[in-house]
Amino acid sequence: MREDAAVLADLAERISARDHPSWSESRDELHEQLSHSWVDPSRDGVLCLDVDSRPIAYGLVSQPPDPESLVRVFVSGGVDPLHRGRGIGHRMLTWQHTRARQLLRGSSHTLPAWVMTHAADLAPEHGVLLLRHGFEVARYFTTLECAVPASAANPVTPRGVSVERYQSQWSEEVRQAKNSAFADHWGSQPIGQEQWRSMEALPSFRPELSRVALDGNRVVGFVMSEINEDDWVKQGYSSGYIGLVGT
Repeated sequence: MREDAAVLADLAERISARDHPSWSESRDELHEQLSHSWVDPSRDGVLCLDVDSRPIAYGLVSQPPDPESLVRVFVSGGVDPLHRGRGIGHRMLTWQHTRARQLLRGSSHTLPAWVMTHAADLAPEHGVLLLRHGFEVARYFTTLECAVPASAANPVTPRGVSVERYQSQWSEEVRQAKNSAFADHWGSQPIGQEQWRSMEALPSFRPELSRVALDGNRVVGFVMSEINEDDWVKQGYSSGYIGLVGT
């Protein structure tokens, strides 16, 4: 699967140049997606090649396990910008939607079911394609940026609460705190141990820049930070990303 991730990373880089030029999915992130126990790349993924056997489009479908209130199937992928407008995206999305319904039919849960994906504002053709396939706009994401000051003040916390650098000993408690904090968040479902551990194992996760709020020995808040230095050239500056924050 590392070979697959390397191929997809090169394609994702070409896609990102058009759709979201300030960042791209890394090889490690793609390998993580393909390595989950609930993903079978041979059945849940499809790759489109040109006449020279060069990848020009891919699609992935995944259904995270152990839902509590909502069964979700995620659809991801993309088409090389140089090959758009030829019907490749339509065929890819048709296959993904069919596979998503197969997964939902195989679910033993009697819960509401959603097929979910996203589209970048810089690629309006993607959003149009999704609408034609019956998807509806449900929400928007906004990227917020701020310059890091030369010196930051120590955080003011309630009496009895301390803020500590993230350590692996708090991993399970932070996971449970995340699930609790996001319990009423739109479309959210609990993160299982496998998915949480794989996220922590990514090179982009930076425990030294992540923080945990403790009330005695109990985790009551968290900030999980990420850094991908490969994006710095695209952005023109060094940066970090707050992947998760909750109380």
